[in-house]
Amino acid sequence: MRRKQETRRKAGRPPGGVDGQRVRDYPQVSIRVPPKLYAQLAALTKSTGLSRLEIFGRAIDCYENALRAQRRRSRRKAA
Repeated sequence: MRRKQETRRKAGRPPGGVDGQRVRDYPQVSIRVPPKLYAQLAALTKSTGLSRLEIFGRAIDCYENALRAQRRRSRRKAA
């Protein structure tokens, strides 16, 4: 009996960046976080299946949107 021919994967980890880009090509940022925040991040990555990079990206987008909304509200009050 013949087995179906399986496609071979390349050795090593697959690219983990956005749209399959190599993370090695990204600029690096290093931050120190308290243990509680680190545990929260670990729990989020485990429960959502998202990478730390994706979680940080979404968090920054959310924060930026909140700032924009705050500016819009303050402009309406001033007008």
